[in-house]
Amino acid sequence: MRAGRWALCLWPGLAQLWQGSLGGLLAAIGFGLLVDFVLLGSLVWNEWAPHSQILLSALVATAIGLASAAYGMRQMLAAKGLATDFQQDLFPLATGEYLRGNWFEVERLCQQLLKRNPADLEARLLLATTCRRAKRQNEANRGLEDLGLLVGAEKWKQEIECELELLSEAAQEPAEQPAETQELRAAA
Repeated sequence: MRAGRWALCLWPGLAQLWQGSLGGLLAAIGFGLLVDFVLLGSLVWNEWAPHSQILLSALVATAIGLASAAYGMRQMLAAKGLATDFQQDLFPLATGEYLRGNWFEVERLCQQLLKRNPADLEARLLLATTCRRAKRQNEANRGLEDLGLLVGAEKWKQEIECELELLSEAAQEPAEQPAETQELRAAA
């Protein structure tokens, strides 16, 4: 059954027809008539139409078939939820994970956003904030410095300064010591 659904993408209009689209029905019928014209004109009635017209029709049918297959596959992926690049904005997901304290997941989502668009200011700021919260001050500093160099970063100037201030405060705090070390010192 799975292979059958992907096979629907090979004939223009069938993937849309599968979803109940009248336009898909018309496209499938139209493509069928074009393929019939090419086959009959080249194999059965050779004198029926000029050879150049048959060749041009075959090229058009091939182009339509390839474009339709690509479009149909994209639609099928989107329907299954696999085409996240086209269907889903990852920033709200990353923000939700940030609020839950899932730093690893926030970083993963921000990296995906930055892979799509390296100039995504909001994703860079969220990633730097996440690095600070995960106690990776060097990465957070580097991220904020890079962010400050990008065009449009001036709208986030206040947030960048606030993050830099929090980073400098964290650097001044003594490093957390394990509970055992603190207990040993208290006992001595």
